[in-house]
Amino acid sequence: MDYFTLKTIIAVVFILAGLTAFVSMLTLMGKQEKKISPQSLRMVHKTAGVVFFLLALVLVFFGFRYWAKAGDLVSVRAVLHAVLALGLLVVLLIKISIARFYKQLLKYAPTLGIVIFSFAFVVFCTSAGFFLARSIMGASLEKNIEQPGVAAVRGNIDAGQSLFQKKCSSCHFSDKKEKKFGPGLAGLLRESTLPSSGKSATRKNIIGQLQQPLKAMPAFPDFSDKELADLLAFLETL
Repeated sequence: MDYFTLKTIIAVVFILAGLTAFVSMLTLMGKQEKKISPQSLRMVHKTAGVVFFLLALVLVFFGFRYWAKAGDLVSVRAVLHAVLALGLLVVLLIKISIARFYKQLLKYAPTLGIVIFSFAFVVFCTSAGFFLARSIMGASLEKNIEQPGVAAVRGNIDAGQSLFQKKCSSCHFSDKKEKKFGPGLAGLLRESTLPSSGKSATRKNIIGQLQQPLKAMPAFPDFSDKELADLLAFLETL
């Protein structure tokens, strides 16, 4: 099981725990007639809340790990995801503090619970939800991009190696197949398929992966034809 699949499974359980805590809170606070006793609802709410909090910490760890390895190559979506996750964590800690130490402010707990679940849902959609959508529908939505200009440009291996070191080496090994953060790229164009997209290992599909990547790889839509040709020339030597 790869890193992103594991993170997505944890995120799904995280959002389900948040939903359980949210619905049990609404039922406890809002319904006059309850099919489940208030004591049971409080237990469900508390248990789901603990699971939600613990999984939030696990996902924060994964987030820091991603940022540490990706460096400045994170996408705009990843930055938005991080800001929202930080907001979620702050509000969650405020709610926990009120429940534990400032019980005179408990009247604000339901409102904070609604805010927390709203944050959690948006955070989920910008990360695991996005990953699931790309994994399920990527094959039908993603285009195999071929830039005619790339074929007309003669690639420079040294320039491609320099570009790889600057833009790609923080996530990929060039001299082995072992995973770093993304898959190792040794022998990339001698394989039958690309490691992330599963498409045929061709120059055309590498360009497609660079411009419309699957999974958490950042996109590089601003690479010029010359840069693409240089990078492909270097990848062909691996």
